[in-house]
Amino acid sequence: MESRINQLLEKYWAGETTLQEEKELKSYFRKNPSLTPTGLFFQGLDQTATQSSSKAFTKPGGWFQQTKYAVAATITLGIIVGALILRDSGRQHDFEITDPQQAYEIAQTVLGSMSASINEAKQHTLQLKKLNKAENIIKQEQL
Repeated sequence: MESRINQLLEKYWAGETTLQEEKELKSYFRKNPSLTPTGLFFQGLDQTATQSSSKAFTKPGGWFQQTKYAVAATITLGIIVGALILRDSGRQHDFEITDPQQAYEIAQTVLGSMSASINEAKQHTLQLKKLNKAENIIKQEQL
């Protein structure tokens, strides 16, 4: 039996086997599992054949239906966001500041908080630079 399988394998790799001979090879390796590369190859062929047969084409045009729903959802979302933006644009005059002193105080408060945030970020950046420098030194020592 082994000599028959070896002959079939030689024909298979040469591309000269018939469908019946290929089925014989697949059934042999299915019945006699092997951890050799050839055995694993035929077991893999058998697995992909069963996986592809389980994924039968069921619904033609299914992708078209999904695309239609995605487009409809996108358009609906765009309309809702546009309506919210238009509604809020009419309320902007409620936040107008006419007193120059009040505008100065608000600007000073906002700029102060931005400055504090920038200074805090600067401290984090310095720590990251130290870490990067240490990482570069370690990488150079490993080489």
